[in-house]
Amino acid sequence: QAVRRAIDYLHGAIAAAYPLGGGQGPVDHLYRLHPANDEK
Repeated sequence: QAVRRAIDYLHGAIAAAYPLGGGQGPVDHLYRLHPANDEK
């Protein structure tokens, strides 16, 4: 269960990543605190 929750968290953080440079960019570790993500 812990691994599943970690994977879900990381997927969300990557999806909310800031668009910097040509690659993925830094993940948004606090994405769950943003009002747009209240449904999670």
